Amino acid sequence: MDWLTGTLGQQRDDAAAYLSRKVGGRTWALIELRAEDSAARAWPDRIVVDLVREDGQGRTHNVRCTAESEEAVLMALRSAISKLPEGEVCVDLLMPRRWLDTGVEHWEVVQVGGAYESMSRHLEPRLRWSMHYHDRWLRERLQRRFGKLAWLAVPEAIPEAAVGDPAQFAGWLDLLDGDRMMQPPYLIGSPAGDCDHDPLGALLRDGYGFVVWFGRDTEEAVKQGAVHLATGLSALERRHDLPHALAAKLKQHRPTIIWSDPDGRAGFQLPAPRRGGTLRRGAR
Repeated sequence: MDWLTGTLGQQRDDAAAYLSRKVGGRTWALIELRAEDSAARAWPDRIVVDLVREDGQGRTHNVRCTAESEEAVLMALRSAISKLPEGEVCVDLLMPRRWLDTGVEHWEVVQVGGAYESMSRHLEPRLRWSMHYHDRWLRERLQRRFGKLAWLAVPEAIPEAAVGDPAQFAGWLDLLDGDRMMQPPYLIGSPAGDCDHDPLGALLRDGYGFVVWFGRDTEEAVKQGAVHLATGLSALERRHDLPHALAAKLKQHRPTIIWSDPDGRAGFQLPAPRRGGTLRRGAR
C-alpha cells in the first residue's frame, strides 16, 4: 500500500481497490477428463476440477458424466466450466492419451450471453497428458527430460519417414537423446498415413512434454512454420508465452499443443496428484 501510494502516487482508495482485485485473485484450474488410459478411447466417468488459488486456498469440484457418450462429456464440461471463479483464470486440460488429439479444447462449453462458445476462444487452455501427472514413474521421466531442455535451441520437426515406422522412430528418438545433454524446446509432428503406430504416445511415454502435433496430411510447410515461430523469442517467452502464440498463428490447422511444465504454470506450483483419483479435502 505504501509503495502504491507513495512511490506511484496513487490514491489510497484506488490502491486498496487494486490490491483486492489483483493480488491473490488469480486461479489456476486443472480440469481433468478422468478415464482409463488405454489403447481404446475410454469414456470419462467424471470431470475433476482442481482450483489452485494464488492466495493459497484450494478446492476441487467433481462433475459426473451421466452416460458413455460425447454429449454426456460435453454437458459435464459445461457444468465444470460454470463453476470456475470470476477473475483471471488459467486453465490446463488433463486427458488420457486417446483424448488429447480430439480437439476438446475447441468444444463450445463457455456460456456467453445465453449461447455456448469455444473454450479455446475464452480460456486458452493448455493440454497435459494425465499420466504425466498421476503416474509416479512417468512424472519422474518428464521431470528428467525437462531438466535437459535448451529453451533457446531450435525446435525439431520429426522426419516424416520416421513417424510411420516404429523401428525408424525408435532409432530417431535414440539419436535425439544420444550423447547430447540438452534437448530441443519442443517437437513438431503428425501421424503418418494409415499406420497403427502411435508416435505421439511414444513421445509422451518417453518423457517429452512439449509437443505440437498436427492432423494427418498436414503440409510440411505448415510444420516447418511451427518450427520458426520460436525465432526471436527469449527463453522465458518460449516457456511461458509460446503456446498462446502457436495456437494463434496456427489457428486454422488446430494442432494439439501439449505443454506439460512439471514446475506448474504462471507462477503456480503444480499440486500433488490426488491419491487414487480421490477428491481433495473440502471438495464437493
